[in-house]
Amino acid sequence: MYLIFKSSKVTRLVEVIAPNLLHRMVRKNIDRTQNPFGVEKSTLNTWWKGIEPDADGEWMFFTGFMYQLSPLIDSALRYLERVERSNLAQKAVFSEFVMNLSGFIMARGYSESLKRETDSILSAIYRHLVSSGAEPYYLPELDTYSGVMLHDLGDDGGFERHIISIAESFEENGIDKIVTCDPHTTYVMSELLPEITGKKVTVKSYLDMVKAGNEEGIEDMEIGVHDPCYYARHLGLEGKIARLLRKSGMGAFIPENSGKMTSCCGGPAEYISPIIAREMAKMRLEEFNGRIVCTACPVCLISFRRAGGKAVDVATTLRVIE
Repeated sequence: MYLIFKSSKVTRLVEVIAPNLLHRMVRKNIDRTQNPFGVEKSTLNTWWKGIEPDADGEWMFFTGFMYQLSPLIDSALRYLERVERSNLAQKAVFSEFVMNLSGFIMARGYSESLKRETDSILSAIYRHLVSSGAEPYYLPELDTYSGVMLHDLGDDGGFERHIISIAESFEENGIDKIVTCDPHTTYVMSELLPEITGKKVTVKSYLDMVKAGNEEGIEDMEIGVHDPCYYARHLGLEGKIARLLRKSGMGAFIPENSGKMTSCCGGPAEYISPIIAREMAKMRLEEFNGRIVCTACPVCLISFRRAGGKAVDVATTLRVIE
């Protein structure tokens, strides 16, 4: 399979990973372990250990596992990019072999430092919610992957089964209010779950619930702001990151392509071409003129760093009123 990659600087033909092979691996793993990499939940979901989150409250903290999966996504992209550059991406036997081994390799080859960082991001979000008086609680056994990759790959049947199982679990356990921590999960839970299942769950992004404030002694600095696509284009949260940073005492640089017209980080192209995704991220980074980029999406965070940019998550950057 080939795609034409065209930008203001270059046009070229790129041989990409066969998406049907990736889809087979993702669907098989989600059916088996409820996440696209086939890694057991107990291995992935460790952020909450040691902080003793409440088991009861007003809002269930539902992570959707995007941050937990980020180290594996990062490892997968490095691995798949080598496959893509090898000119063997379309050889069916080789590609099938790669996809069958990928879960094993990625589960053992991810960055431990990135896992520590993504765990700290989730911990920071939870602490911000507590400090802001949101009364969150967390039930690890009910937290799970949102299934968004099945949706992105066009597997309507597989995604429907997965989201129905989540809705049924919520109903059985009396959960009707959740707070989410990334744009993909927020979109799935607020827009797709009620559309598919007919069940209503009140969903809020943590960005709408935290109360940022400038503490004495915080250094005033300007940081670039990237609005993630789902937040800006579909959920009405464009500009939210910048407002939180400013309340924290920082300057926010807003590039020309922002808000509902935000430029893409390249993440949507990662499934079939990590090379194209990297080039798209580089193009977006050019709009920030070398500044640190602050975002609120684990996919964006990884994309910008893969392209050589300096990127941070807003959860570990903003200050919250205690």
